[in-house]
Amino acid sequence: MKKTSLIIAMAIALGGCQNPFDKAKDDVKQAQKLKSDFTALSTYLSNSPLTAFATAGYSEAWITLYKVEAKNITKGSNIVLFEDAAGKSVNVTTRDGMAELLTLSNVDIGSYDSLIVTIGSTVTLVANDVDGTTVSISAGSDPTYDITVPLNLTLVTNVASEFALRFDLASFIPTAQNLVAPVIEVVTNTATFQRLYGQLKGTISSVDLVGKTITVILADGSVVVVTVPSFASMVNETNKALLVLADLKIGDIIQFFGNYNGNELRLELLSLIVNPKATDQGKQGALCSSSLVEVEGFITAHDVINNTYTLDLEEASFLPSSDTINVINMASATYTRGTASMVSVNQKVEIRGSWDCSDLDASIVEVEDAPSTYSLISSGYNGELAEAKGTYTLSTSTLNVTEHEHFTLPGSTIALDLTNAWYKEGNSSCLVDNANIEVKGTVNDPATLMTVSRIEIESCSTGTLPDEDGESSGTDSDD
Repeated sequence: MKKTSLIIAMAIALGGCQNPFDKAKDDVKQAQKLKSDFTALSTYLSNSPLTAFATAGYSEAWITLYKVEAKNITKGSNIVLFEDAAGKSVNVTTRDGMAELLTLSNVDIGSYDSLIVTIGSTVTLVANDVDGTTVSISAGSDPTYDITVPLNLTLVTNVASEFALRFDLASFIPTAQNLVAPVIEVVTNTATFQRLYGQLKGTISSVDLVGKTITVILADGSVVVVTVPSFASMVNETNKALLVLADLKIGDIIQFFGNYNGNELRLELLSLIVNPKATDQGKQGALCSSSLVEVEGFITAHDVINNTYTLDLEEASFLPSSDTINVINMASATYTRGTASMVSVNQKVEIRGSWDCSDLDASIVEVEDAPSTYSLISSGYNGELAEAKGTYTLSTSTLNVTEHEHFTLPGSTIALDLTNAWYKEGNSSCLVDNANIEVKGTVNDPATLMTVSRIEIESCSTGTLPDEDGESSGTDSDD
C-alpha cells in the first residue's frame, strides 16, 4: 500500500383516527414552527465517479474536515453548519452516486450565496498498488485551508431543505509538484442520488409501538421521525444487550443510522445504539491509549492460528496511518447484524472497539447486509451470508441467477422472500420485471428460497423513502 501526503495547492477551484405516521410528521412540523425564523437544513457529502482518479493509479483520498459555514446574505452573517475542532476524517472516494449526511442544522431563513469549507492542509492518497511505502511532504505553516464554494439557496420557514457537497475526484490527482487543488460543487437536486443515508444522535421524545416509529430530538432542537422496520438492529452499548422497539424509552440517548430524507426529516432505521459512547477522533498517532473508535471496511485476511483479521479500511472515525489494521477478539464481540460465522474474506463489516495503534479490540460488530442478529437468534440460523445477482421475475418473485456466492444453487433460479428486505439502493417501485438486482440473505437447504436482508436495484434513483404502506412519497405541503 502506497500512501502520499500532499499539500493542498493555494489555487483552489470554486467550487377520523389519525394515522400514527401522519401524527409523527405533524410533530416535526410543529417543532419547526416553534422557531419561526429558522428551518431545517441537511448537508450531505458525496463524490464524483472514480474513473479518472483510479486511472491515475489511486483508490482512496482522505481529508480532515473541520468546518462548513454558509454565508447568509439576507442576515449579513455566516452560519456554522458543521464544526469539529479535532477534525472529522473523511475518505472522499466512497460515495459515488450516493450522499451521506454530514449534519442536520436548524438555521436562519434567508438567501445563501456561498460556503466556506475548512479542511486540513494535507490530503492522504492511497495508491492502487499495495507496497507499504509511505511518502511524507512538509505540511507547511498553516494546518488548515478554506475553500469557497458557490451556493444558490433560499430557505423559508417550515420548509426543510437539503444539499450535497460533491468532491471532484479528478481534482485530487497530484501534480508533478505533489500539489492538489480540490474542487467542490453543490448538488441541490438530491433526488438524483441512488441513496441518501446518514447517522444522527439525539434523545427519544416518543415511541409509537403501533405505527412503529420513534421521534428523536437532536441537540440543536431539530426533530427527526424514525421508522423502525423489522430488519433494524438495536443494541445497548452499556450492557451489550440486543433490543427491540418495545425496549426503547422516552429519554433514551441514541445514535441511529439508516436511509435518510432531509426534505421530510425522516429516517428509515437500519441500526441503533442506546447509550452510545463517544468515539475518539484525530490522527492515529494521538490515539494510542485504548481509544474507542469506529471503523468500516472489508476483511482481507484471517489468521486462523491467532484468530485475528486484517481489515482494509474504507471509513474510520480517526485518520489512519495505514490502509489496513489488525482486528482481534471478533469471536467474543457482540454482533448486532449477522454472526461470527458470516465474517469471511471480502465481507464488509463495521466495528466499534478499543484501538491502541496496534490492534483493534472488537466490541460491537455489524456484518453489512446481514439480517439483524436478534432475528437470526430467533430463527436459529448460523450459516454464511448468501449473495446472488441476476434479473427479477415479478409474477413469481424469483431471481434468474447470473452470479452467486456462499451457497450451492441446484438450478438457475431461486425464490425471494422480500418481506423484511432493506432497500440499500432503490425502492419497491423499482422492482419490475427484468430489473437487475443484487441480493444478500439466508438460504434454506437445498437452496430454493432466499430470505433477503438487503437488496440493491441497478439504475434506480431514490429521492424519497417508502411510506408505511410501501409506496414512495414526496415532500408534504400544507393545504
